[in-house]
Amino acid sequence: MFAALLLAPAASATHPLQTGLYLGSSSAVDNLAYTRARAAGTTIVRIPVVWSDIAPAAPSARFGATNPNDASYNWAALDAQVGLAVAHHLEPLLSIYHAPTWAEHGSGDKSTGAVGVSASALGDFATAIATRYDGTDGQPQVRYWGAWNEPNVNVYLSPQYAHGAPASPATYRTMLNTFAAAVHRINARNVVVAGDLSPFTVVRGATVTIGPLEFMRELLCMSVGDHPHATCNTKVDFDVWAHHPYTSGGPTHKAFNPNDVSLGDLPRMHALLDAAYAAGHIVSHGTPGFWVTEFSWDSSPPDPKGIPLALHARWTAEALYRMWQAGVDVVIWLQLYDDPFPADAAQAGLYFLPTASGAARPKPSLTSFTFPFVAYLASGGVSVWARTPWGRPGTVVVQRKVGSAWRSIATMRSDRFGIVQGKIAGQFTKKDWLRARVGGKTGIPFSLTQPPDRFVDPFGT
Repeated sequence: MFAALLLAPAASATHPLQTGLYLGSSSAVDNLAYTRARAAGTTIVRIPVVWSDIAPAAPSARFGATNPNDASYNWAALDAQVGLAVAHHLEPLLSIYHAPTWAEHGSGDKSTGAVGVSASALGDFATAIATRYDGTDGQPQVRYWGAWNEPNVNVYLSPQYAHGAPASPATYRTMLNTFAAAVHRINARNVVVAGDLSPFTVVRGATVTIGPLEFMRELLCMSVGDHPHATCNTKVDFDVWAHHPYTSGGPTHKAFNPNDVSLGDLPRMHALLDAAYAAGHIVSHGTPGFWVTEFSWDSSPPDPKGIPLALHARWTAEALYRMWQAGVDVVIWLQLYDDPFPADAAQAGLYFLPTASGAARPKPSLTSFTFPFVAYLASGGVSVWARTPWGRPGTVVVQRKVGSAWRSIATMRSDRFGIVQGKIAGQFTKKDWLRARVGGKTGIPFSLTQPPDRFVDPFGT
C-alpha cells in the first residue's frame, strides 16, 4: 500500500515548456479550429506566411515594398488568421517563406519560390510585415517572426550545393541577417526564429537536403566534434534556434547519419548552439532559445503505416518530456486535424478529419499533448514528470492502478512553469500503471513497461 505524499517542486525544473500548433491550411482560418487549438493547452500558433501570396506577382515601378499600406499587398487572409489567434489568446509565430518570382535570381524552377532568394527583397518584405503587425495601426502586435522554412532543403532554398560545396548556409546567413535587422528595427523586442531545419540528409531524385548539423556548422562557422570551436569570425543575428526533429522510431530514437538530428539527437544540436553563442557568433537578446517548431507522428488509423493510437498517445507525452529534457522551451505540433487519407500525407492530427459540419473526433494523443505525464522505474521507486495544461502552476495528483481502481499515491506541486517532476518512493514493477490528475483533468494512463523503439516511417508514407 502507498500513503499519499505531498512533494514540492524539484529544484532542477528551471525552464518552461510552451506548446503550440501549426495551423497552415486554408481550412484553419476558422473560429472552431482556433478554439480547439487553445483548448489543447497551447499558447502559440505557427502560421505559414507565403510571401508570394501577399506580394504582387509583377510589381510596378511605384511599388513600395517596405510600405505595408501599398495597394499591391494583399493581407486579407493573414489578417484573418492573426486576428483569430490573438482573439483566442494565442501568440502568432509568422513563418515567412516562398519568394515571388521577381525576388528569385539564378537558374532553376522559379515556381518553387526558392531559387537564389534576394536577401534585400526579403528584408523589404520583413519591414512591411513587421510594420503591419507592430500593434499601432489597427492590427494586433506580433512578436515572433520565423525566417524561412527548412532552408537546408532545396524545395525551400536552392541551390543547396555549388561546385560540390554547401552553398545554402551562406545564402541563408545573408537572408537571416537582413531579415533580423529589419524585424528588430521595427521593434527591438521582436523575436527572430531561425533554422526550422529538416532533420535528415537526403539525396533522392530531385530532393537534396544538407544534414542539419552540417548546415548549422556552415552557417555558424563552427567545427565538427564533441567540442566545436570557431572556424571564422562570422556573426549571425537571431533570438531562437528551431528544428524539426522527426524520427524513424520512438521518443529517444537517434538518427543514423551523424549530421542528422532526430528526437534523440537534440542535445547534440543544443550543444552546438551553445558553443556558437559562447564563441560570439550569435547576435541575440541574451542566450538564444531552443525550439521545436514542427514535430509529429502519423497515427493508425487512419494511416496503416502510422503509430497505433495507444502508442501514439504515449509517445506524444514522452516526446514532450524528452524535448523539455533537451532544453527545448517551445514545441509546436503538426497538426490539429488529419488531412484526407490517402489523398494527403499528413495524418498526425490531434483530431481525426472533421466532418462537413465541423464535428471532429479527438485522438487519445490530444489528452497526452494537453496534459503530458510520464513515469519510469527508478531505484527505490518511480520517477515522474508532467506539465499542466497551458503551463500554469498547479497541484498534480499521481494515481496508481490497483485492480480496477485508481488510488492516489502522491500530490505534487508544480513549479511556476507548470512543470512537475520528482520521485515517488515505493515498490513498483513493469506491470504497474500510473496516471495524473490536475484541476479535474485526467491524463492518459502510463504503463511502466517500455514499448519497443520500433522502426516507423516518420512521414507515414
